[in-house]
Amino acid sequence: MIERLKGRVIEKGADWAIIQVGGVGFLVKATSSALQRLSVGEEGEIFTHFLIKDDEPILLGFFSKEEREVFKKLLSVSGIGPKTAMALLSTIGIEGFLEAVEKDDVGALSRVPGIGKKGASRIIVEMKNFLPSRGTESEREIISALLNLGFKRSEVEAVVREISGKGLSVEDAIKEALRRLS
Repeated sequence: MIERLKGRVIEKGADWAIIQVGGVGFLVKATSSALQRLSVGEEGEIFTHFLIKDDEPILLGFFSKEEREVFKKLLSVSGIGPKTAMALLSTIGIEGFLEAVEKDDVGALSRVPGIGKKGASRIIVEMKNFLPSRGTESEREIISALLNLGFKRSEVEAVVREISGKGLSVEDAIKEALRRLS
């Protein structure tokens, strides 16, 4: 319904922001990573998911399409609702979440408020089927560095696949990837 918003950030709280688009102020409950990228008084963009919960419409915000897709997949896990899924992405971030699932790290997920060891185990089992393999440790390090610089995951992964196997050090691979992404 509402895929994303781009407009001036009017207000911001601990887990929400009001974004003015065409004279309309949208209240968006957002992950911490999405809120970090928004500054009051400046133009901002946020990917959204429209949800009706207890007969109340809620607009949820994410910093990327990937974060939104992971959120949607989390909702399919038995016992995980929107509040818990948002808390998980806000507490450990998408990279931390993907790494925890990949490494079967129940401890990392169970540190999130509202998720116990049983819930963490269930999330890992159910999400492993949805999430793609993320490559070697050095590839993950390169991808993480480039994502932190603001590049899109799809572009970053494509470039890392191209340069993978060329025997480059992590630093040289990052430099080569930056050259190709620029």
